[in-house]
Amino acid sequence: MPTVALARRLAAALRGGAAPLFVLLLAADAAAAWRVELTPGVRVATEVSDNVTFADKDRDAVNDIFLTVEPALDWTLDRGDLRLAGRSRERIERFMENDQLDGNDPGHRVTLTWQPTEQWTVELREDFQRTRNLDEAVAAGGIVVERERRTTNDAGATLTYRPTEQVTVSAAYTNYNSQSADPRNTDYLLHMGQVTGSYQWTEQLGFSLGANIQDYDFNPFPGSRARFFTRNYGLFLGAGYRVNERLQLSVQLGERLTEQTTRFPALDATTFPPRFTEEQDTSSNLANTFSLAATYRLERGSITLDGSQDLTATAGAGGTVERRSLRLAADRWITPDWKVGGSVSYSTNKSDTLQAGIISRDSRSLSGSANLTYRFNDEWSGGLALRRLQYRDTAIGTEVVRNSAVVTVTARWRNLL
Repeated sequence: MPTVALARRLAAALRGGAAPLFVLLLAADAAAAWRVELTPGVRVATEVSDNVTFADKDRDAVNDIFLTVEPALDWTLDRGDLRLAGRSRERIERFMENDQLDGNDPGHRVTLTWQPTEQWTVELREDFQRTRNLDEAVAAGGIVVERERRTTNDAGATLTYRPTEQVTVSAAYTNYNSQSADPRNTDYLLHMGQVTGSYQWTEQLGFSLGANIQDYDFNPFPGSRARFFTRNYGLFLGAGYRVNERLQLSVQLGERLTEQTTRFPALDATTFPPRFTEEQDTSSNLANTFSLAATYRLERGSITLDGSQDLTATAGAGGTVERRSLRLAADRWITPDWKVGGSVSYSTNKSDTLQAGIISRDSRSLSGSANLTYRFNDEWSGGLALRRLQYRDTAIGTEVVRNSAVVTVTARWRNLL
């Protein structure tokens, strides 16, 4: 009889439009002991900036003070082998002088982790975000900076098999969709599959080997019929070495084959009246990637250094793309209640193209921050952050400098049901 009752519950849930993850929970053993945790919280921040719109140096910078209120709810359902966790938040921003920048942005994230045996693990995830970024855009022949509303949905699944303590094999699929509310800006759609194997040779040294394939669809000319379809075939090799209990190093090398197809309308004048037909151009190139990371654990904090390099031959556009980044970050609890931290980041992004309508770029970005955090108790904390950004693109002749100070109060109330 319990089986019949459970079947009726599942059928009723599906007819009522219940989410598949919720139906899976109903299908779980009713006798299993579930651990339920709810953590509501709120973050309130006041930011003072001398350039809230990230305006170029040739334009008048706008000073303003704005308030950010972000209520959120974190929750988990856990019974050991099956765990469902999620987070929902609403970011509310209000500007003192520039109310045209006001807005609300929702966000939701959910993850299901299932471990039927000690060797097998299944993970499903979905992350939905709506943001209003201040990005550069080309309008009326000049470079302007404006607030862009963009919706992203990042979903994926991972299957992991660990037959021994030393060997791990995983397969993953990712679907990433980014849509801009402004028709002048580019939309993105990415499908990626990846297989990775790792071997822990000794307690200090481990290796990983993997391969992936990416299908990337975007429109570089919003509003036109031209479209780019890119497929990347990647192979990478990584190594991790634990020098001692405090210092850990990792490095990864990769090679990627890029095939890009451009589909565009062409005027066929051999007929009368002339008509547009679709033509395509396909090319392929090789590229390499490199990344490294070093983490040093302090007694009550950490120091992290990471860098990466990505060199890509841009198929179909007749050019190359070079991206490099370097970041140093550190934090330390100086007392049980006071923590200090900071970071410095430097990145470059260069593209040379012969494709008509696509602008070459040569940008440098340097940013830094200093943070001070005080923990009042287990639920309440406050912080002060000072930030500076310097951005320059010599190819399009723009330069941005931005300074800001942020005061934050955060509260989280953990409830175990």
